[in-house]
Amino acid sequence: WHQAGCLFPFFRNHAIQHSRQQEPWQFGPAPLAAIRGAIRTRYRLLPSLYQCFFAHWRNGDPIIRPLLYHYNGPEYVHLDDQYLVGDTLLVAPILHGEGQGPEIIRHGVKMQERPVRLPP
Repeated sequence: WHQAGCLFPFFRNHAIQHSRQQEPWQFGPAPLAAIRGAIRTRYRLLPSLYQCFFAHWRNGDPIIRPLLYHYNGPEYVHLDDQYLVGDTLLVAPILHGEGQGPEIIRHGVKMQERPVRLPP
């Protein structure tokens, strides 16, 4: 969940009192490395996120956007496994198992594809 959510505007790991511990180091070495990679990815992309926050403040544009916000067509209506951060970064997280992730909708979308694999 850290990898899938590291580009959300509000990103934190927390739990309620007397619940299961959720500190990153509680999960062991391999998950800790993946969480660390997600956090580092977020920090590398902070300038882009700050631009999105500025655009939101200035124009009211949402920071996290469904593709339907920018692109028309029935293929975008029920697309719930990928989203845009601002108008330039398409995020399509792998949510189940070791799959290849969702099929990226390309029709009518001008994009430069560059997959980013976070550490396992």
